[in-house]
Amino acid sequence: MVTFETKCYENDWAYILKGNYLKKLINRSGGKNFFEKKQLIINNVKNRDLVTEFAQKKVDEGVIDAFYFAEDYADEVLNFFDLTAEDLGKGYVYSISELTGLYLCKSDFLLHFASDAFVTKKSARSKWIQKSIELMKANSDYICSTLVWNSLYREAKADNLLTKEEKYFWGDHGFSDQCYLVNCSVFRTKIYNERNTVADSLFPVYGGDLFEKRCSAYLRNFNLYRLVYKNASYIHANFPKVNTLSRKIYDFAHLKLGLEFTTMGRSPNFFERIIRIIKQQFFAKTVHLCKNVIPFCKRVIKKILGINR
Repeated sequence: MVTFETKCYENDWAYILKGNYLKKLINRSGGKNFFEKKQLIINNVKNRDLVTEFAQKKVDEGVIDAFYFAEDYADEVLNFFDLTAEDLGKGYVYSISELTGLYLCKSDFLLHFASDAFVTKKSARSKWIQKSIELMKANSDYICSTLVWNSLYREAKADNLLTKEEKYFWGDHGFSDQCYLVNCSVFRTKIYNERNTVADSLFPVYGGDLFEKRCSAYLRNFNLYRLVYKNASYIHANFPKVNTLSRKIYDFAHLKLGLEFTTMGRSPNFFERIIRIIKQQFFAKTVHLCKNVIPFCKRVIKKILGINR
């Protein structure tokens, strides 16, 4: 009934395919036996043979069932959805993976995670996928679902547009390619030529007319809803770029020490938070030190000058 999917590209394929990251993501998403199929979409890598070697290992290990290179299906995919590369503009590179995944999906529903999104343990226990599917089947106005993004529950609640209260979900007209569970009977059709001024204003200009903007436009134009699960979240944070100091630290910890930067280690602004805590502690200790040192200095100066009071 459900296909699991994630993607990778030049900046993150090694992290996705060389360690246990992919296996852990699938296990937390529902488990390998929960999904009808598990697929990986590969896009824009420099050394295709090398990436193929590592992707095939994941197939051989039973972690995924198949992997596909988006470039091999691009013409078929665009034709299937009645699109051209020019239609997507700058968004082509950000969208062809998602469109390829939908094109190749044969299940009723597709669960997609961006390569730099990860599921929390709370989400893994929530059965949000089953609850989402049950509600989408019961109400055709609900065509996709997601977890709360980066634990921003208040923000998700504030965006709620549902007039009917749902026990486990809020609803809005938004869409993100970081995490989505979609009804393929809708998303495998020619819905990607919609435009909407609100959707245009919400997505970055550098992304062009990318996939998630077109999905949001479709939802808004036809007053359809994305369900947002109230009680669990996913974490999204970009991997450090290749050949940077941060990436070298990540790779060493991941590949040499066997550590997994999944949720805590990759929480948004994690390092900034640590720096802020250090600064706060430093300031507090400095203030405390000054409170003790200044009176002491005053006493020393008075003694030197022979001042008794």
